[in-house]
Amino acid sequence: MRVLVAVLSLCMLVGVAAAQSADQKSVQDPVTMPRIECAFESVYLAVSFGTDDAGFTPGVCEPNGLPAWEWGLSTYVPAPPPPYGPNVWGTVLNGPYLSNTGAGLSSPPLLVEVGVNELVELVHYYDIETNFDGGNVVVVDGSGGETVLVPMAGYPAIISTSTSYYAYCVDMEPGCTGHEAIWKESCADLSPWDGQWITLRLDFGSDSSVTYPGWYLAGYSFGTDQSTPVEQGSWSTIKGLYR
Repeated sequence: MRVLVAVLSLCMLVGVAAAQSADQKSVQDPVTMPRIECAFESVYLAVSFGTDDAGFTPGVCEPNGLPAWEWGLSTYVPAPPPPYGPNVWGTVLNGPYLSNTGAGLSSPPLLVEVGVNELVELVHYYDIETNFDGGNVVVVDGSGGETVLVPMAGYPAIISTSTSYYAYCVDMEPGCTGHEAIWKESCADLSPWDGQWITLRLDFGSDSSVTYPGWYLAGYSFGTDQSTPVEQGSWSTIKGLYR
């Protein structure tokens, strides 16, 4: 199991208690994931999927898991708020995700710099089978090590604690699960990777039954909460962040 960043909140601890531990499926929703935006003093790079896929690459994150990630216009969920949209990345754009999905979506490599881009804010929407299916964000470092990146608000629950159901890629890991069904911002801290090149991978997994609309992404912002002025990224500096 991948290691977790030590920023778990009380919200996550309560959510874990709500996770299903028996072998039968539950209809109980986990604790709602709070909306916590990044306290940006400066935004260095904003990434929108509205008119471009931003170089993100879909892939299978576990053998035998089915692919899911698609980029484009979705008529299945509400349009994201301005300035995002109209296009999004989603786990199937115009219908529910499939059973036995095990799909990852990887960003281009990013250099994390002190006082520049140590915070990441995800604008996302999810409507997922509670406790049994879900998604999370994984940091892949330069050596190939993988760490589940936990938002400052924590995740709602541990996914698929049942021994009878298995969620590809995210089984027994914390993640977004349940019927949030609104566009929201979630902030996470990248400072443990200062000075390193990393890739962000969004993993999504489902078990063998019951599906819903899924997980949808409008965009990201990278920045800092430090008060030291940071020059806003031009297209040339933005390109310099990526290999």
